[in-house]
Amino acid sequence: MIVKKLQANIINNHVNYEHPYYLQSLNLWIDQTVSFSWNGSRVCIGCSRSQKKIIQGYCYLCSQRLACCDLCIVKPELCHFHLGTCREPQWGLMNCMQSHVIYLSLTSHPKIGITRLTQLPTRWIDQGAVWAVPLARTQSRYHAGLLEVLLAEDLSDQTAWRKLIMGDIEHVEDRLLLAQKTQMRVQEVADLKKIPIHIEPLEFVDMIYPVTAFLKKPTTINLEKNPTFIDTLLGIKGQYLLFKELGAINMRKYTGFDLTLELA
Repeated sequence: MIVKKLQANIINNHVNYEHPYYLQSLNLWIDQTVSFSWNGSRVCIGCSRSQKKIIQGYCYLCSQRLACCDLCIVKPELCHFHLGTCREPQWGLMNCMQSHVIYLSLTSHPKIGITRLTQLPTRWIDQGAVWAVPLARTQSRYHAGLLEVLLAEDLSDQTAWRKLIMGDIEHVEDRLLLAQKTQMRVQEVADLKKIPIHIEPLEFVDMIYPVTAFLKKPTTINLEKNPTFIDTLLGIKGQYLLFKELGAINMRKYTGFDLTLELA
C-alpha cells in the first residue's frame, strides 16, 4: 500500500482509525502483534511515479510545480495568491481562498492553530489534540496565517511530539477561561491589523484516542534503518503508531512509501 496518512473519524468522542488498505478499524489491532514492513519503494503522490527520493511524499519536480508544496502551505502568512503568482490559481481558490478557523487545542500543551473550515475535526485528530475549540473564522488562509503568527507570540503554535507519544499532557485548570482570554486576544489582534473575522461560539470537542499505554521514552522508528519489524501495537495518537518495544512511527513522515501493515 502507498501510504498518505492515517484516516480517522470521531464516534461519541472516541477517535476511530481506518486501516490504510483493508476495510477495517485499526482500533481493533490495539494490544495485538503487528507485522510492519517497507519494501524499499517510494512513489510520488503527485505524479504516481516511482522515485529514489521524495520529500513529504512528493518528488522534486512536483515539489517545484504543485501549489500544495509551496512554502506558503507551511507559512500561510507568505501566501501570494493576491499577487497573481500562485502556482495553481484554481487550487488556491478551492483550498486557500476559503473560510479558515483559528482554534485553541490541547496537544502536549495549549496551542493556537489554523485550518480550513472543512478540515475540522480532521486537523485536530492529526495533531493528537485531546480537546479543541474554534475561536474565530477568517475569509482566507492568508488572513488566518497573519493572525497565527502574531498570536504565537503569546501562545505556542507547535506540538511537542516527544510529550505527545509519552502522554505527557499539560494540565489546564480552566479551559473555558483560557479559551475566552485567547478569543479576546484574537479579536484585539484582528482589530489592530484590520483583519475581518467572525467570532465563533466556544464549543469544545473532546477526543479520546485508542491507547492502552504510552511510551516511557520518546523513541521513534526509522524505516530507512529498520524496514521490517514485528511488535505489539499499544495505541494510535495523532499520526503516530505506538509500539511496545521499538517506539513510535509517524505515518505521515513516510507518505509515499510502499508499506505493508498486517497482523502477525
